[in-house]
Amino acid sequence: MKEVWHVSSTNGWWGIAIASLTEDPQWPARGTLVSLGRIEGRDCFRFDADESAQTWVLPGGDISPLSGASTVISVGLQSNRSGAILLLGPRAVVKFVGYKGRSSSVSLYVDGKCRDVPGAVMLALGLVEAKEGSLIEIPPIPATSGIMEAALRKAGL
Repeated sequence: MKEVWHVSSTNGWWGIAIASLTEDPQWPARGTLVSLGRIEGRDCFRFDADESAQTWVLPGGDISPLSGASTVISVGLQSNRSGAILLLGPRAVVKFVGYKGRSSSVSLYVDGKCRDVPGAVMLALGLVEAKEGSLIEIPPIPATSGIMEAALRKAGL
């Protein structure tokens, strides 16, 4: 058993840790997560690898589930950093946010594997929702003027 993932606050007083018998899990890792409680200011969990499980554990920074996943824990770590653990189902969409929210990306996971599906495609498929207030109204095409219509008819167009 060893600690396979952790994040700590800047001052080191709190954070999140995952221990496991699995030496070096490749996240997201298929299996289950058990809460062990808090010690030394860290919320601790045990990851148990299980190839028959229909869940995948995904630890990371500023991440949040959009669909098909749940947040196990999410904490602020000072210095504009966050730590979180998500539990993914067989199909999940996850949002990753960059430093101070200046950038973000959305990823689709199918059976624990990240699929290269652009955000625009996920939006078109209805897998994610657009940012509120971001829809752009498409204006109608105005009718051509009478002078233009007459000139085009005269030209045989």
